[in-house]
Amino acid sequence: TTPPPYQPTGEISLEPPRQLTLDNGIPLYWFPNPQLDLIHLSIVINAGSLYEPQKKVAGFCYDLLRESHPTKNAETFEDFLDFYGTSLNVTVGLSQVTFNLQFPVNQGSRVIPQVAKQFFDKDIGSLALWFEPVTDPMKLMLFSFLFGIIHLFVGLGVSFYNMWRQGNKVGAICDVIPVYLFVTGLAPLGASIVIDVPPAILSAGKWLLIAGTVLIVLTAGRSSKNIIGKFGLGLYGLYNTASGWLSDILSYSRLLALGLCTGVIASVINTLALIPSSKPVKLALLIPVFIFGHTVNMAINLIGTYVHTNRLQYVEFFSKFYEGGGRSFTPLHTNTKYFNLKED
Repeated sequence: TTPPPYQPTGEISLEPPRQLTLDNGIPLYWFPNPQLDLIHLSIVINAGSLYEPQKKVAGFCYDLLRESHPTKNAETFEDFLDFYGTSLNVTVGLSQVTFNLQFPVNQGSRVIPQVAKQFFDKDIGSLALWFEPVTDPMKLMLFSFLFGIIHLFVGLGVSFYNMWRQGNKVGAICDVIPVYLFVTGLAPLGASIVIDVPPAILSAGKWLLIAGTVLIVLTAGRSSKNIIGKFGLGLYGLYNTASGWLSDILSYSRLLALGLCTGVIASVINTLALIPSSKPVKLALLIPVFIFGHTVNMAINLIGTYVHTNRLQYVEFFSKFYEGGGRSFTPLHTNTKYFNLKED
């Protein structure tokens, strides 16, 4: 075979590396990536063939690191890293084991805790103060429903207080207590669809739900004079309780939607501001985009906070105890005692 003709390579032009001296005097050189800011993290451990107590132990441990883990196999963990644009390379030498981790700047809070947990069994936690709604939206949804149940239970307690103060003690007990039992028992059963709920809580919820259901059926139709009417009104009351409370609790999912929307928009604004590779251009773009984008985002969500708070307060919360009253409207008019009659 004849080799291809020799072709001279074109001129390769690289900008000079950037330099930074660490506090311990070690110089650090790097070339900026014009596409995406990346972080390269190397973890070096004194291990390898020189430290193994018996032959083949280092190689065996290396194979385990590459292929398996007690909770995630290599393919699953590779999919996780690939989803966040991350690469992980493990090398074993005579005296060192090196973990080379490369990931985008904006994914560090998600990648580093997972790698530390999977490879070093170290739970370093998340940078979030509580949790990250974008990565765990179901948790935010459950807490939204929990806040809604607490809010509605307060309104139901106000209804109990009003009826008790007005002397309707039977109505306070029969119309409020069964609903408390019904919703409290139904909540863990519904949550078990999404998360793992301890069996003891599920068992308690089941019995509370049964007790609440029976009491609603027996007491909701107490105004009827015959047994069939009482039972029919009881079933109708159970239907109203289940459908009404389900609708009211689901209304609090707007907390999930608004929270995710705010966070995602803020993340997009930050990403847009960091697109340019040139630092002067990036700085010039970052300031106006950051100020304008986040100002608009906060303004929109301030309006949403006002609107949806009123909705949850006046529709879901007030409906549990508020009873309209007052005086009928009488427009201003002349009310005389004497009348002048005029003959045609």
